[in-house]
Amino acid sequence: MNLLRIYHVFERRLGVLCCMLQGTSKSCWARSLTNLPARATLLRRAMRRSKGRSRCSPPSTRPCKSVCVAFISSHPIPSIEPIENLHGLTRHLDNTSRWSLIIFTESAGFESYEIEVAGLRATCEQEHHLQRTRAKDLIVLIDDAAIAKVKIDPLMERIRDIAVCKAVVPEGLKPLDRVIERAMMDPLNNLTNTADMVRYRFVGANMKRIAVVLAEFHKSPDLRIVDVIDGFAHCEGIEGWRSCTIYFSHNSDRHRHICEAQICHAKLAEVRYGRSGRAGEASSSG
Repeated sequence: MNLLRIYHVFERRLGVLCCMLQGTSKSCWARSLTNLPARATLLRRAMRRSKGRSRCSPPSTRPCKSVCVAFISSHPIPSIEPIENLHGLTRHLDNTSRWSLIIFTESAGFESYEIEVAGLRATCEQEHHLQRTRAKDLIVLIDDAAIAKVKIDPLMERIRDIAVCKAVVPEGLKPLDRVIERAMMDPLNNLTNTADMVRYRFVGANMKRIAVVLAEFHKSPDLRIVDVIDGFAHCEGIEGWRSCTIYFSHNSDRHRHICEAQICHAKLAEVRYGRSGRAGEASSSG
């Protein structure tokens, strides 16, 4: 019975891993296992080998090992191309477990967050965050970003003080080498989708603090909300990070240069940026 229990534990963990790599559900994996003709033969062979062992002798792992080797050789693990390295998989699992704990312990705060996200989305004037056509010129893009940053920096610092949270307000714009690199690597990038030249990051201690940050964006008469991406409720893919991204512009900016603000949870920011939550300055997705 101990051997059967060990085998079932191994089988279950291997199934969860394969489901994660393939993107299938656990129920599909369980249904496929019930139809394996070699499963009963492998178990009977392992039990036959361990039948002659004395009860007083220490348990041997050789039968279980033979079962595992035979199982893996006959059913190899699928390709893990979506996962580049083990470190990325570890960070994804850590991020997922922390988010599950947040949902369990901060359900009331998450409900407040969902209300504020719905309010922000209701005020969005467009369903995309593209710059105006004039931003195709790199010099014009930099000029508009510099003007917008001077106006928006004091507003971000005021939201930080009201919400009582950490905030990363970079001293300058996004490095030009990264802007040029992204434009060269993506043929469809004509600089109008560069919405993170001016970017900020807020780190809230809990979901209630994050909801307060969103409420301040909603109430501010000087900000014009352009688009909202809810990464907390809808995290895309294994490379995705749970955060909320707000794209906005200043009402007095006649060119309406779009800026970016990322709102993170402190426990999730530790996984991505480290315990300081800064990582030098606000990072961008591109």
